[in-house]
Amino acid sequence: MANDKEAQVSQIVEEEEEPRRTKKKSGASGSTRDPSVPSLVSLEPRLAKMELAIGETSDDIGHLSNFVEGLETRVQTACQDTQDLREETLGLINSALATAHEEIAKMREELLRQLTDICTEVESVKEDVILCKKAAVTGGFAIQAGPKVEVPQPEKYHGKRLQQWAKQEVKRRGVKSLAEAIAVAESLIEIPRESRRNKGKRVEEGDQDDEEASHPKAKHADHGKDKAKSKWESKGDDRDGGKP
Repeated sequence: MANDKEAQVSQIVEEEEEPRRTKKKSGASGSTRDPSVPSLVSLEPRLAKMELAIGETSDDIGHLSNFVEGLETRVQTACQDTQDLREETLGLINSALATAHEEIAKMREELLRQLTDICTEVESVKEDVILCKKAAVTGGFAIQAGPKVEVPQPEKYHGKRLQQWAKQEVKRRGVKSLAEAIAVAESLIEIPRESRRNKGKRVEEGDQDDEEASHPKAKHADHGKDKAKSKWESKGDDRDGGKP
């Protein structure tokens, strides 16, 4: 727009200069200038055109100034919005980074814990493998017993309640004399011989059954040996009987 105004002003100046050039050319050809025509009359149209062009240019400059001011306001608003958006974006990025760092720290701790457990388990497996190799080479290995645990022993029985029970038993049987009391006391203390004999016999039979159950192969082997021996002796007797 400013270029258009400059072109108009230059065109007006050229139009004003054109009669002057024509007059100079005509004066050079021998014609004489009329001194009665004032020079101001020729300047009035030119001044009017210049004033009009300057007025239009001023209006354009005013519009351009207003546009520039509005543009500056819009630029400032855009800068403020950009700054707010930048701060908001930085806040979101920082929050996301903090969360990511926390998650990474947790994962690292969990991974380290799992690695520690794996290393411990591997060491235990190595020890078991070493023990198995030793057992395979030596044919067996002794298991080390742990420390003995001390179990509290019960207090020694002094027979405090037994006396009370004996008194009640004597009273229940209706003892009236000292001899009867002695007989009852002996019957309570001593076990009859028959019961002791039967009990000992049952214990011996139980021990014998346990021994036979624990050595069945030996029993069968002895039985086989006896059978083979008797068979061999019978064959020897037959051979001896057949001799002359």
